[in-house]
Amino acid sequence: MSSRRGATTGAEGRLVRRVDAEVLRWREENLTAVARRPPDPPMTQIWIKPDSEGYTKCIERPKNRYRTNSTTTGYIIAEANGGLNQMRLGISDMVAVAKLMNATLVIPTLDHKSFWTDPSDFKDIFDVQHFKETLEDDIMIVDSLPPDFKRLKPYIRAPKSWARASYYRAFTRTLKKAKVVKFTHTDSRIVNNGLPPSIQRLRCRANYEALRYNQEIEELGNTLVDRLRNGSNHYIALHLRYEKDMLSFTGCSHNLTYQEAEELREMRLKVQHWKEKEINSKERRLQGGCPMTPREAALFLKAMGYPSTTKIYIVSVQGHRRYEGFRKTINPDRHKLVELIDKLDEGTIDWTEFASEVKMHHENRIGGPRQRLSGRSPRHEEYFYANPLPGCLCKRNTQDQVA
Repeated sequence: MSSRRGATTGAEGRLVRRVDAEVLRWREENLTAVARRPPDPPMTQIWIKPDSEGYTKCIERPKNRYRTNSTTTGYIIAEANGGLNQMRLGISDMVAVAKLMNATLVIPTLDHKSFWTDPSDFKDIFDVQHFKETLEDDIMIVDSLPPDFKRLKPYIRAPKSWARASYYRAFTRTLKKAKVVKFTHTDSRIVNNGLPPSIQRLRCRANYEALRYNQEIEELGNTLVDRLRNGSNHYIALHLRYEKDMLSFTGCSHNLTYQEAEELREMRLKVQHWKEKEINSKERRLQGGCPMTPREAALFLKAMGYPSTTKIYIVSVQGHRRYEGFRKTINPDRHKLVELIDKLDEGTIDWTEFASEVKMHHENRIGGPRQRLSGRSPRHEEYFYANPLPGCLCKRNTQDQVA
C-alpha cells in the first residue's frame, strides 16, 4: 500500500475515485462519528515519506565478480510460474541460480496455464535487449538453445523450494552431464538469507534494474500516472490482493456467500500443487492471514487520515518502494486490523478510538529502513524482494563490499 508522489507504476490496475458509505456498509452511528471528526490533516503530513536514515541502493559488482569469459557449464531453461509479479521474482532468482552454476540462461518462458492464462511471452512484457545488456557482466543469456543443443533431451526438475546456494552448486554436476536442464518452477526456489553478498546484489540488479517493461508498457504506465496526478502529485497505489485465486489459496471467505465460498474451496481442491486443502476461514482471518477486503482497506485508509477524494490505483508492488529511496509504503498489520474492525462493527469502540488505535499501531509501518531478519524457516520469514535490507541497501559511509 503505497503513497505515490510522481512515481512511475506498472500498467495493471484500475482507478477508484470515491468509496461511498453504501460500499463501506458503515452503520449510521459510524457515519455520524466520521462527520464529527476534525478536518483531514495537512496533505504534507499524510504523504511525506519516511527518513531513509542515510540508506541507499548499493548493487555494484565486486571487481572479482565480473564475468571474464564465455565458458559455460550448460544451459538452463526456466519456466516461470504464477502471476506476473511472482514470475518476475522467479526470473530474478534464476539469474542468481545461473551465476551459482556458471550456466547460460535461456530467456525464460512465462506461465500460460495458471489462473490468469495470459498468453504473453517474455518479449511481450519485458525489454529483452535491456535485460541481456544489464546482466552481460554477470551471466550469459541467449534467446534460445544453440542448434546442437536443441537435439538434446533436457533434464527436467522442479528445484527444491527455498534452496541454499550449496543445493545449486551440487546440482552443477547434473548440468555438466545433461548439458541442458529445464526448471519447471521458479517461485521461491532460493533462500531469502544466507547467500553470498554478491549473489544478493545480483538478484536486485535482475529484479530492479534488468527487468524493465518494454516501451509500449512503459508509455502506458506513464499515461496512467499523468491521469492519476491530474494537477496533483498525490495518489495511492493499493496492493489489495483481494483476487479469486488468492482467496482460494488462503481459504479466506469472510463476507462471501456460501456459494462463493464453496466455489473457492472447489477451486483449491482442483489445484494439485496447493498442499493445504481444508482451511478454517474464520481462524485464518483472525490470525491476520487473509487479504483485506475492499471495505477493510477503505476503513484503514480513512483511519490513517486519507480523505475520501483520494485517488486509488489497484496495483501489484514488491520491494521497489524501499529500493527506490524508501518512498512511503504502509504495511498494514492485518492481525491487529481485523481485531479493531470487529470491535468497531460490534460497537465496543467508536470511530475516534478506532482511528487512534490504527494510527498508533502503524507509526513504524510506513516503509522506513528496517533490517530483514531470518525466521524459524525460510517459508515463514520476510521475503527478500519485499525488503532487500540487508543485501542491496546500505549506508554509503559504512558500505560493506565483501563479495
